Amino acid sequence: WGLLGLPLLLVWLGAAISLLGAPVDARADLLLGRTWRTCPLNITLLSVPTFIAMFWALRGLAPTRLRQAGAAGGMLAGATATLAYCLHCPEMAVPFWGLWYVLGLLVPTAVGAALGPRLLRW
Repeated sequence: WGLLGLPLLLVWLGAAISLLGAPVDARADLLLGRTWRTCPLNITLLSVPTFIAMFWALRGLAPTRLRQAGAAGGMLAGATATLAYCLHCPEMAVPFWGLWYVLGLLVPTAVGAALGPRLLRW
């Protein structure tokens, strides 16, 4: 189970190395970029169609751990939306990815965990 967090840890390690290697006055730009205000919102909005489809599919599977199943469905929707968004986003700094993309991914995950017990009950 510990290996599931390895990709996130590698992104955060790359972000830390990138921030430590950058001049002090450039660190804020690496972390915030130009689109930090809209990135998590756009990822969340892009995840809505996949979120609906995932919950429809999960409900048909009759899960027993509703909160975990909802979080997994939300995370898949968020990951799909993050992938679609990164093809359009002009930000290419690893610290930006490690903060704002991850936040955009976690919003549908948290919503899925919150709605799972209500919407996936059978």
